[in-house]
Formats: sequence, C-alpha cells, structure tokens
Amino acid sequence: MMLAPLLALAPVLSTPKPAAPVETLDYQELAASFLETMGRPGAGREEAAPQALLDEAFLKSSLGLFDVWIPKADLTQRGTAEDYRDLCLALLNAQHEWMDWLGTEVPDRRTLAKDFKGLTKWVDGWGTAELGAALGAEAQNTTELFDANAKLRAQAQRVAHAFRSTAVLGQNRIGAAPVKLVLVPHRKDFVEFIAYAGWQLPGSRSSFWQRGIETWSHFYMNDLQVLALEYASPSTSPRDYGSSYSMKAKTPTGMEQQVVQLALNKLLAYEHGDSLPPSLITGLSINLVTRLYGGCYTRIDGDVRSRVTQKREVFVRGGRPEGGVLPPNTADSRWRVEHGKKHYVPILEQAQKAAAGNRKRGGDRYTAFELQSDSGSIRYTTRAPLLGPSAGGEEVFPDAVYGDYLEFTRAYPAAFLHWLQAHGAGSKKKSAQAFSEFLGQLNSGASAPTVAEVAEAVYGLPLSDPEASKKSLEGKFLRWIAKQ
Repeated sequence: MMLAPLLALAPVLSTPKPAAPVETLDYQELAASFLETMGRPGAGREEAAPQALLDEAFLKSSLGLFDVWIPKADLTQRGTAEDYRDLCLALLNAQHEWMDWLGTEVPDRRTLAKDFKGLTKWVDGWGTAELGAALGAEAQNTTELFDANAKLRAQAQRVAHAFRSTAVLGQNRIGAAPVKLVLVPHRKDFVEFIAYAGWQLPGSRSSFWQRGIETWSHFYMNDLQVLALEYASPSTSPRDYGSSYSMKAKTPTGMEQQVVQLALNKLLAYEHGDSLPPSLITGLSINLVTRLYGGCYTRIDGDVRSRVTQKREVFVRGGRPEGGVLPPNTADSRWRVEHGKKHYVPILEQAQKAAAGNRKRGGDRYTAFELQSDSGSIRYTTRAPLLGPSAGGEEVFPDAVYGDYLEFTRAYPAAFLHWLQAHGAGSKKKSAQAFSEFLGQLNSGASAPTVAEVAEAVYGLPLSDPEASKKSLEGKFLRWIAKQ
C-alpha cells in the first residue's frame, strides 16, 4: 500500500507558496490618463463631462439614425482617417440596405434613395488630409469641416428624419433622438475610456471598474455606445490592457462588419423595443452584414467565451435563465467555417443529419439537431420547435455542449430569416415582398402584435406548432434544410 510512504515523505515537502494575487487595474489612474489624452488633465467631473469632451476633442458625423464621433487627434494618422471615412460609408450603406429590405413599406423611398446616393458620394470624397486637419480646426462636425452645401444638408436632414421618426422604422416610437456611437481606434484609449466612465458615474462605478474590461469590445455610458476599433489580444492581462490585434486580420472589411452589426443591433432595438427578441435582432443584423460583405466575421455573439452567456428568451427556446460565464475561446467553431456565406445552411443540415442517425437519442429526419462538445466526444440532441410560443419551456444543456448551443441558436434564426426572405412565400419576388411586409409590421408599443402574430398575418401560416409540422413556417423551413 502506497499510503504509508506518502505520509512519511510529508514532513520534508516544502510549504506551497501562496497563490499570486490577481492582477487588477488602477482604475483611477486609467481615468486620469484618459483625461490627459483628451486634453483635460486634472479636470473635475463637471468640467470633464462626456458631452464637453465630445464637443472639444472629437469630430462628429450625422449619418441618418447615427451620430458618430472619433477623437480628432487620431485622425492625424492617415490610416485612422481612412478607417473613419470607410466606417461612415458602411453605416450609410447599412441603413440604405435596410430601407431596401423594407421595400414598399417605406414612404418617399425614391427620394430617400437619391438622398443616400448624394450623401454616399459626399462621404466617399472626404480627404484624409482634411480629416487630419480637424485637430486644429474649430469645426465640431464633418458638415462644417467640409463645408457641405445646402443640397447636401437638406439630404442629410431628410435621411435623419426618416430614420429617427416613423417614416422608415417603428410606427409607434416616440421621440427623434439619434443613436450615439463613439469610435475609439486604440485599445489603450478604449480601456481608459471605460475607467473614465466609472469615475464620471460614481453610482454605476461597479459596472465599469471590474475585472476583465481589458477584453471588452464595446460598452454603454448613458446614451453613448462606445466601440473599440481593435480587438484585445487573446493573451491580454490587466497590465497589458493596450495589447491588441486588428479587426482586419481575417478579412479587410472586418472593422466595418463589427461596427455595422453593433450599429444594426442598436438600430433594431431602438426602433422596435421589446417587440423584437434578441435572437431575431441578431439574425437580421448577421444577414444584413452577410449581404453587404459576403460573410460575417464579427465576434459579438454566439460562443464568444470569457463573457456572460445569453439568458433564455422567448423567440428561441433554451438557454440558462441565470446566464453564466464560459472559459476563454478565440478559435472559430464549426459553425463559422464559412462565416455565414451560405447563411449557416450547410452546418445546420449536417447537425440535422447527424441527429437523424441517432434515433436512440430522439433524433428524426427534420426536427432534431445534434450538438457537440469542443472535442466532439460528447453529443446531445435538441429538437424543434425552437421558434415562438410553440417552443415550450426551458431546455438546460450540458456544460460540455453549451458553447455549441450558443452557436446553434445564433445560426438558426439567421438561416430561418434568410429562408423567409428568399423562399417563405414561394417565388423569390413574392417572398421578398412578404418579408418586407413582415418587417414593416414589427412595431413597438404595448398593443403591438407579437412576431408570431405578424408572421401568421403575413404568411397565412403559424410561425410554428408543437410538432414543427409542414403546416407551419418553421416546419417548412426544417424540410427545406433537409433538402440542401
């Protein structure tokens, strides 16, 4: 028996060293560094209020629904100036594409299309030297910096009014405030911006001064959404909070895709409120990014580990009601091999086929999908219906397959919405028209119809049913997947 020898050796073993203390950031110091970068060293809270900093140290562009700021000092770098111009173009193109998806649901569509054309041409002509000169100029926005003429100003006002009122989106929305986006080109400044937010808002300090902020990609401060334009390096530790890599590492349009998807998520939530479940918002924004760029390389949703996981919602069944935290993961999953270029149809078909071969675990030809652990050694079968009220109660997944579940429930709504837009009403033309009506009727407000009610009103079929049968939209989608 080995127990006695082990006990005999115990007295001569060295005492274990205490665990090294967890590294933390000096948030107060980071906030002070941010104020110095913004030209307000040692300033008090009122003197260094967010709007005061934006007015003095940032350049603003008004682009339809969005007001977009970037630090003037960063625009002196040619590459950053080009990025800002490209991102402004991307936000205009995304709104124009969304308007096209709504189709005839948009009043004055032809006039707005001309307005978008004029604004796009104008932004595309912004010179990097002129943008760089903003640092020493009194101009606070690009309209003043580039001395936009009366025609351009009128076009910008019409587009802004259309997207900030009921003319394009949200028939019951009240108010006409813009969505405010603040772009921060460098990781160091972005993390220090988070620390500044905690200093500026003492009542919400715990939301900002917390472990892990060096890995964040965006955050909210009052009505500002602050977006990083660099990813945190995978091995980032608190003391290396400025360590980063480019969003263009995998594709030249990676930065545009990241900003556009976050902006679209905000646009849809802003316009429709609680009437659009998060998974539907994600599916729509992924599909629009894919439409614009031929794929979606963003790291915003799904199995983006080292962040809080999604909670259960009403549109897609499943999830953990309390959320949770997963270990870090930087590799793309099997769901992202083609980055949504085919709207995740091939991988859904593979998961469907794999489950159909596992009849002992409840698989069948259409409604079952197989989830896997990272290594593929653990398998779990989940079943449709997954959409709307017919999806039923919670389904708690094993820890080993939970990351795969997050990717599955990211891909599933995107693929369903693609099918709805391209095939949901038969012909391509009829399907596009029905999809426009479907989107146009998704309004906010206490008395607004649910997604399921709108779907049945437009398509004449329930969104789903308990069997996910071919008499429902989800059932027809599942049978279409099986044929791909």
